[in-house]
Amino acid sequence: MSLPQPSAILFDWDNTLVDTWPLIHRSLNMLMEHMGHEPWSMEKVRANVKQSMRDAFPEMFGERWKEAADFYQNAYRSMHLEALTPLAGAQEVLKKIAEKNIYCAVVSNKRGVSLRAEAEHLGWGHYFVKTIGADDVLRDKPHPD
Repeated sequence: MSLPQPSAILFDWDNTLVDTWPLIHRSLNMLMEHMGHEPWSMEKVRANVKQSMRDAFPEMFGERWKEAADFYQNAYRSMHLEALTPLAGAQEVLKKIAEKNIYCAVVSNKRGVSLRAEAEHLGWGHYFVKTIGADDVLRDKPHPD
């Protein structure tokens, strides 16, 4: 079966193009300790980290959710560029898409500033026409904003 070439490809970022589970796990457990909660296993992180921070943290931390979000972001940003790991084959896929001149973008629930820093750190920024993250739009994925 032959499929037509797409006119655009939109990627998620975390754990689609880069392996950030270890970073998320470590940052979340630093936050849990700070907030007086028990740490989470990697299995619990993978099973429960599905929503954006703006959607998940108010339920998890109540009135302290903004404090929790700031702490988490600072913990994550303190190590993300050094520990960022591309998924196997991701760059090759991006190169093929670029060779075919297909519109390529990233839409992520990661804060836009961190998303763009990671893409540039990997030397991948030029592959994407747009890199849209949380705080770049009114609502996070899965909203169509």
